[in-house]
Amino acid sequence: MEQIANELTQYFLAHGLIKEDDAEVRQYALYRHISRAVGLIALTLLGGLITDFGSAFCFTVSFLFLRERTGGYHAKTEWQCALYSAAMIFATMFALPIFAEEPNNYWAIMIASSALIWVSSPADNKQIHLSRAESKAMAKRARLRLLLLDAVSLALLGVHGHLFASSIALAELSVAVSLMMATAGFGIQ
Repeated sequence: MEQIANELTQYFLAHGLIKEDDAEVRQYALYRHISRAVGLIALTLLGGLITDFGSAFCFTVSFLFLRERTGGYHAKTEWQCALYSAAMIFATMFALPIFAEEPNNYWAIMIASSALIWVSSPADNKQIHLSRAESKAMAKRARLRLLLLDAVSLALLGVHGHLFASSIALAELSVAVSLMMATAGFGIQ
């Protein structure tokens, strides 16, 4: 992914589409976009092997959407990140049918995960080292995203979309676990 971003940046420079001064920032942005797209596709495909692709897509989009603003566990290498992500999607997609069948499971996960995310995000570490103002701004954005996902999940329940609502609840649980792991000192600190 890094090589693809580098080659695209070189192409854009050669054709005058970006300035030399912007190359490093543009390359990093390309790398992040490519990584997210590959992650979304790979996790959705992995999840779709276990359950339906719609639920896997709903989970993955919800997880990535919320996780972007909350922070949390960061693996030390891309391979560790890929393994952690694969394990997470497998575990949640195997658990999905169990949680989708029992409404009490949904409510317990949704309430507990939302509360934990509300209180503990954003995660911070030595490599990020957020200022107080940055932390406050990120917490506000994380809470807005959390409220949006909760509202979508509740709306899905209203139209009998229990499987998709449960996918969102499990995505929130995964983000909450990631935050707890970061708080406990796992990953890059």
